[in-house]
Amino acid sequence: MIDLSREGSNDREDLALATLRTVANEGDDCLPPDLVEKLYRLQRRHQFDVDRAVSVQEMQRLLEQYVDSLEGGASR
Repeated sequence: MIDLSREGSNDREDLALATLRTVANEGDDCLPPDLVEKLYRLQRRHQFDVDRAVSVQEMQRLLEQYVDSLEGGASR
């Protein structure tokens, strides 16, 4: 598993990440802050890649892991 939690982080709050966190907490179905941050950092790392396939595959993998964790928790 890829650890994106602290990749390229700095002490200054990133406005885009802060906005995504706020939006993710709105509504009835909130996304976990760690998932939002991992997806954001993944996209930030690949933002200048010409070939978007790697980024899409990594995002899909993260989202599938998240869905699998929900399904595993619901079936127990």
